[in-house]
This record gives sequence, C-alpha cells and structure tokens, in this order.
Amino acid sequence: MNPSAATANPLEQLRDIHLPDTPGLWPLAPGWWLLIILSVTSIAAITLFIIRYRTKNRYRKLANQEADQLMQELKNSSCEQSEKRYFEQAMALLKRTSLHRYPSEKMAAVSANHYLELLNQHCKKPVFSEQVCEQIAESIYKPQSQPNIDIQHFHQMMKTWIKSHR
Repeated sequence: MNPSAATANPLEQLRDIHLPDTPGLWPLAPGWWLLIILSVTSIAAITLFIIRYRTKNRYRKLANQEADQLMQELKNSSCEQSEKRYFEQAMALLKRTSLHRYPSEKMAAVSANHYLELLNQHCKKPVFSEQVCEQIAESIYKPQSQPNIDIQHFHQMMKTWIKSHR
C-alpha cells in the first residue's frame, strides 16, 4: 500500500451527495385529481342551480314588470274607465301568472272573488282581504261602474302575491 494514501483523510475519498431530480407537474398525484374533479363538479352544480332558479322564477319578474306597466298606464290615462280597465287587466295578469305556476289546477273557471281566495291559499299568509275580493267581484261585472277600491293598495297586494306565492 502506498503510505501517502494511508495517511490521507478518508473523507476526501467520498463523493458529493447526488440529489434526485425535482418532481415534475405531470403526472398529477391522486389527491390533485380528486380536487380537480370535486371543483369541476361543484362549479357545474352551482351553475346549474343558478340557471334553474332564474328560469323557474323568470315569470315572477315578468309579471312584476307587467304589473308596474299597468300602474303606469293607469297614471298616464285620463279616461274615466281607466280604473275599471286596470282591474280587468290586473285580474287577467293574476290569472295568467297563476295558470303558469299551477297549470293542473282549475283556476281559470272560478269567479273573481273565489279566485282571489284561491290565490290566498297559495301563500303562507293571505294577501287579498275578503273585502277587496268582494269589491273587485262586484265592480268588474257591473256595467259602467267605477271600482271603489284603493288602487295603490290593490297593486301592492297583487305584487306581494306575485312575489311570495309558493
């Protein structure tokens, strides 16, 4: 043996530590795949829920807009029969809205006062009072009569029903 090799530091004969390559982005670990699948599924479910909710309640928004348009036409009209026409159109709007929401029920053939009572049954608490039901029924079917109902109050009741029926 070489005497110089025996006296040399044995640590100098060791090689440097060889580090492994850093892991790449691909292929992904199973936990990442699970997270991606859950995220995509959640986003799709939330989007579908929002689309269905908006589509399902779109008729309410349109009915509210039409109710506001009826009130605006009443305010702009100077005709003496405009109030009676407003109530006729408002009742038609309520009937269209209820038939859209409850197509299987026989609501179209019911008289006005019973019809408003039926509408009350589809709310948590009644919106239309019995007095208003009777007054509207009387005023719609009498020729040349002016309704003696507070129009603003009826308008608010109609909008409340459109907004809150089940």
